[in-house]
Amino acid sequence: ATTFMIVARSITALFDLASVLVVYLIATRSEGKVVGAISGFLVAVNLLHIKEAHLVNVDAPMTFFALLSLYFIYRLYESPEKKWYLLAGIAVGCAAAAKYNGAILLIVLLGAHLLQAKSFSDLTRRLMKPQLYVSIGLALLIFLVLNPYILLDYQTFAQDLSFEQVHMDVGHLGVDSSQNTALYYLLHALPDNLGVPLMILSCVSLVILLMGQDRRRYLVLLSFPIIYLAVLATWQMRAERY
Repeated sequence: ATTFMIVARSITALFDLASVLVVYLIATRSEGKVVGAISGFLVAVNLLHIKEAHLVNVDAPMTFFALLSLYFIYRLYESPEKKWYLLAGIAVGCAAAAKYNGAILLIVLLGAHLLQAKSFSDLTRRLMKPQLYVSIGLALLIFLVLNPYILLDYQTFAQDLSFEQVHMDVGHLGVDSSQNTALYYLLHALPDNLGVPLMILSCVSLVILLMGQDRRRYLVLLSFPIIYLAVLATWQMRAERY
């Protein structure tokens, strides 16, 4: 049991270390090496990131694969080559396989693909592009390969998924049902783990980037955390690691 825990916690730590590297790659690609180094440093010293690196859970691999998906999705937005669609599909499939919430990245993938359009007619043509559906299909295939019992024992999967849906909607013992979930993250989870100054700076930066002339490019990177937080706000169940 001790050996198992050491190996499992080591794997979690490796995923968290790899997440720091991918953040560096994303920020460097978007803004240059200086911003990349600062971004990687901020993640590396983040209280929650360090705390989660000591635990055995599905959040660390999902975070890594979600970040990797964003990197590949950003690359396909910049340059719509087939390889980026394939890599994005693989990474999204792995993210969803690690934790079902990762499936939200399919929306980001679709959005990045459509944001390349320069007109309505171009948007329609892009919906017909085969690489989009190859990427989505590959994500689904990877998801099923890594979760084979969904097909082998679908009834049990459906029952467990239904239980988790109720769990998210209702919460469990110890969760304060009188508190608004969105306020929990905005007033407690985020400031406790980022610090109030950095949280305020992050929110202001978010608004500035999305209002700027280059907002399409930033929307590709920011859409996942925005959608993710919106989904979390609908759940009664809440936790810092979410």
